[in-house]
Amino acid sequence: MKLRSLLFFVLLVTFAATGCLFSPDKPDDVVVPPAPELPPAVSANQLVANFETAYNERNIEYYREVMSEDYKFISVDGENDYDYATDISIHERMFNEVAGEGGIVFDDISVISINGVEVWQPIQSNDQHFGSFADGYYRPYDVSIDFNVAGLSLTYQVRGLVIFYVTTAMVDGEEIYYLLGQSDNTVGN
Repeated sequence: MKLRSLLFFVLLVTFAATGCLFSPDKPDDVVVPPAPELPPAVSANQLVANFETAYNERNIEYYREVMSEDYKFISVDGENDYDYATDISIHERMFNEVAGEGGIVFDDISVISINGVEVWQPIQSNDQHFGSFADGYYRPYDVSIDFNVAGLSLTYQVRGLVIFYVTTAMVDGEEIYYLLGQSDNTVGN
């Protein structure tokens, strides 16, 4: 009897020291490395590369990092233009698989290509949307992005020309580029 009591006591102490057999292991000693940061957008081309990374990774923090607070989206029809706050709200839903307009949820977004068509040019003072940004630049890009709809065999495809507008700001003594706006001339299906 004493032997049984002693064995029971040893087993009890062993279980107490190692934790319950049915409880999940706590990975307290596991260190999760921080997400890599975007390279500083010290050129307009690096800014566009960062924009593409933000989209492919569906990372709203990266997306905020590339945007100017003066951002404007200019739609093809001119009737659906919007500003920075609206754009961030839209992308938060898109990147986090939250239903947007019409209850649509995108479960995957793939940038197929973003290819510059011409070289960067200074924004002209007579540009009706961005003419007040004398230090800014614009460049047309041929864009191809797929948006897969969750739960359906349906992919929205955006194809065509988007004019990217950029501006700069000094950050810690370094000139950093930000996305000032986009003029959308794409077609979607």
